[in-house]
Amino acid sequence: MTSTASILRAGFGALVALLLLLGGARLAVGQYLATNVDATIGRAANATAANAALLQALTDAETGLRGYQLTGERSFLEPYRRGIAQYPAARDVVVDAADDSGTDALRALVATQVARADAWLAFAAPLAGSPAGRDPGSAAAVARGKALFDQLRAVNTQVSAEFHAQRTTVLDRFRTITLVSDVVTALLTILAAVVALVLGLRTTRLFVTPLENIRTTLARLNRGDRSARGRVTGPPEVRKVVREINELADESERLRSSEADRARIRQEAHDLGASVSGSLDRDAILDQVVAGLGVALGVDYVYVRLAEGGSASSVDRLWNRQGRTPPSVEAFREATAATPWPRNSVWADRSAPAQPDAPDRVLAAAVLAAGGARSCLLTGFAVDGEASGLIVLVQADAARTWTGDERALLEAVAADAGRGLHVAQVYGHQRELAERFQDLDRQKTDFISTVSHELRTPLTSILGYLEILLSGDQGELTEAQERSLKVVERNAERLRELVGDLLTLSRIGSGSLEMTATRVEIASLVESVRGVFGPVAAGSGLTLECDAATDLAVNGDARQLERVLLNLVGNAVKFTPAGGTVRVVARPERADRVIVEITDTGIGIPVSDQERLFQPFQRASNAVASAIQGTGLGLAIARSIVERHGGEVTLRSAAGEGTMLTLVLPRAVGAPSDDGEDESTPADSAIRAAKARALTRSLLS
Repeated sequence: MTSTASILRAGFGALVALLLLLGGARLAVGQYLATNVDATIGRAANATAANAALLQALTDAETGLRGYQLTGERSFLEPYRRGIAQYPAARDVVVDAADDSGTDALRALVATQVARADAWLAFAAPLAGSPAGRDPGSAAAVARGKALFDQLRAVNTQVSAEFHAQRTTVLDRFRTITLVSDVVTALLTILAAVVALVLGLRTTRLFVTPLENIRTTLARLNRGDRSARGRVTGPPEVRKVVREINELADESERLRSSEADRARIRQEAHDLGASVSGSLDRDAILDQVVAGLGVALGVDYVYVRLAEGGSASSVDRLWNRQGRTPPSVEAFREATAATPWPRNSVWADRSAPAQPDAPDRVLAAAVLAAGGARSCLLTGFAVDGEASGLIVLVQADAARTWTGDERALLEAVAADAGRGLHVAQVYGHQRELAERFQDLDRQKTDFISTVSHELRTPLTSILGYLEILLSGDQGELTEAQERSLKVVERNAERLRELVGDLLTLSRIGSGSLEMTATRVEIASLVESVRGVFGPVAAGSGLTLECDAATDLAVNGDARQLERVLLNLVGNAVKFTPAGGTVRVVARPERADRVIVEITDTGIGIPVSDQERLFQPFQRASNAVASAIQGTGLGLAIARSIVERHGGEVTLRSAAGEGTMLTLVLPRAVGAPSDDGEDESTPADSAIRAAKARALTRSLLS
C-alpha cells in the first residue's frame, strides 16, 4: 500500500506545480504586454501625432502661401517657411512608423502622402520665390494649389486612419490576450482549488478521524479508563502510532497491576509484621504467620516449624487453603527434619532439573515429595540470633514462578516472626520472673503483717506494765530504777512505732489501708500538730511557728492526713538542732488547691539522696552519719497517703541549709459539714497521745 507520506508528497507537489504554472503564465502575459503591446501602442500614437504634425506644418505653409498669393504681402511667407522647415522631421517619423508597422498598405499610403506633399511643395516653391509685384494670386494657380493640397489632406486622413486602425488592432489583440490569460488563470485557480480540496479531504480522511480516535483514546486513558484502546485504522503510519499507544497502555496496565501487587504485598507484609510484632504469645504468632502468608500469597499450604533447644521438636503449624485436604503433618516433619535450615529463600519446581549437590534444593525437593506438590518456596529464620525456624509455602497443583516481591515478603515475615518469637520468649521469661517476684512480695507482706501483729500484742503489754511501774503503783522506784525503766519505755515506744509503720506500709502495698472521706479543715490539723509538738519544740530549744488560713478544707481521711503532718513535722523537729525554727504554713493556691509547707532550719538533705528518700527504708546519709535514729518509712508512707488523696509531695533541700516539704492537695468546695468535724475515736486520741509522748521522750533524751 502506498504510504501516506507518498500520497501527500504527490498531492502537494501537484498543487505547488499548478501554483507555479499559474504564476508563470501571469508573469509571461504581463511581460509580453509590457514589452510588445505597450511599445506598439506607443509607436502608433507617436506616428499619429507625427502625421498630424506633418499636416499641420504643411497647412501652415499652404495658409501663408495663399495669403501671399492674395495680398502680395511677403509677411505671409513667414508661416510658409516655418511649415516647410518642420515638414521633414514629421515626414521622417511617419515614414519610420510605416516601415516598422510591417503592413504594405500603410507603407504605400505613406509613400503616396510624401509624393503629394512633394508635389505641393514643388508647386509652391516657385510661387513663394516670385518677386514682389508679379501677380501670384491668379485664380488658376490658387485653384491648382488648393487641389494639390486637398489631395494631400485626403491621403493624410487615410494615413491617420490607418495608424488608428493599427492601434485599434493592437488593443483588440491585447484584450484577447488578457481575456485568454484570465480564462487560463481562472482554470488553473479552479484546478488548484480542486487539488487543495482533494488534498484536504484526503488529509482529513487519513489523519483527522484517526487522530481524533487517538485523542479520544488518550483522553479516556487520562481520565483513568484503563480499558481504553484505539481502533487500528487509517494509513500505515497512523495505524503504527495507534498500535504503539495500545501497546503502551497494555504495558502501563501491566506495570500498574504489578505495582498494585507489590503495594498489596508490602501492605500485607507490614500488616502481618505489625500483627506478629504486637503479639506476645508464641502459639498466636505461629497461627498468624501461617494464615497471613497463605491468604496474602494465595498458596495451598503453609508450614512453619520451630527447633527448640538445638533439636527438632514438634512445635509446628500447618495451614491449608479452604477446600483443600491438607497432607500429613508427619510427612512435613520428616521432610524438614534435616538441619541446618536455609537462611534465605529457596524455591523449587517439580519440572526443574534436580540439583543433588545443593542441600537447600534437596530440602525443597523433599518438601515437594511430602506434599505431593508442584512448587514450593521456603526460608529459615532466626530466633534470638540462632537459626531455629523454617517457613514453607506449597503450591500443590500448578507450577508457579515465585516473584522477587513474593520472596521478599516471605523473608520479611520470617524476620518479623523471628523477632516476635524472641520478644515472646523474653516476655515469657519476664512474666515468670514477675510472677515469682510478686509471690515473694506477697510472702514478704504476709510476713511483715504477721510479725507486726505478733509483736504488737506483747509490746502493748510491756508498755502497760512499764506505765504501771513508772507511776509508782507497784511501789516506789529508786532513781536508777526509774532511769532504766524510762530507757526501756523509749525503746518499746520506738519499737511500737516501727511496728505501726510496718503495718501501715503493708496495708498500703496490699491496698487494704482503710480511708474514710470527709471534709477536713486544714487549720484544725495544723492546730493539732501545734498541740502535739509545741511542748516538744519548746523542750528542745526550737521555735515552732504555725500559720493556717481558716477557710481551707480538703476531702479525705482526717486520721491519715493528721498522721502525715505528725510524721513530717516530727521529722523536722527531730532533725533541727537547738535554736532552730520549724514553720508550718497552710495557704490556698488558685481556687482548687491547698498548699501545706513544712520548713525547718535543720541539717538538710544532700541532693544525691533526695530521689530515693521516698522509698521504704531509705534514709539520708548525713542522718545516718549523725546517728539520728529513724526507720526510713515516714516519707514513703506520707507520699502514699497524699497521692491516695489526689495530691503530691515535693522536697527541696540542701545539706546544712534546712528542708522544705510541700504538700499539694485538692481543695474541697462547699460549706463545712457537722459530720466531718472530728471522727477520731478515743483509741485514736490515745494513740496520738502515746506517739507524742514517745517522740517527746526521744527528743528530750
